[in-house]
Amino acid sequence: MKDKDERLPIDKDAEDRKKQMKRLTKLNNESQKLRKIMKTKKHKVEIPEGHEVGCTVTGKSYDIDGVQMISTTITFKPSKKELPKTWEEYCKTNRSPNWLFNYDISKRYIALARLEILRDVYNDGWVPDWIDLDEDKYVIGFNRGARTTFDTITASDILAFRTPELRYEFHSNFSELIEQAKPLL
Repeated sequence: MKDKDERLPIDKDAEDRKKQMKRLTKLNNESQKLRKIMKTKKHKVEIPEGHEVGCTVTGKSYDIDGVQMISTTITFKPSKKELPKTWEEYCKTNRSPNWLFNYDISKRYIALARLEILRDVYNDGWVPDWIDLDEDKYVIGFNRGARTTFDTITASDILAFRTPELRYEFHSNFSELIEQAKPLL
């Protein structure tokens, strides 16, 4: 008869095999659940407007109970923007094709129209002849974003005057309007 304190030697390999069997059984149960999900579940992905799907296969492939699974990352990249080739094509694809409804654009064009009308009043019927190299023209324009005045004989510009005095007076009277029309000048 053995002493109560004397214990039987433990078979470590048997214990490890037992733990491993439990883990494998657990994995097998999880893979069966995953297999059912993969066969029955479908995932719907909404593609954001103006984007297209780009799938990247990471190269990892898994075989779980006969179901082939590949690790894939779904990305969204901006789709190539097609530019309109005509004004009519632009109007078909945009809700508000009328530029007058855009405050900033209409403000610029209204300022430009006013400047053109006022320029004609100041020039009193004079129209610059851009072909005549002997005729001086006195212009208000922009150079590197800064408003400037210059004399020219060939560079066509909407704010051209017959004398430098008219140009300076116009410039001083309508500088705010000129600034509003700046992107068009």
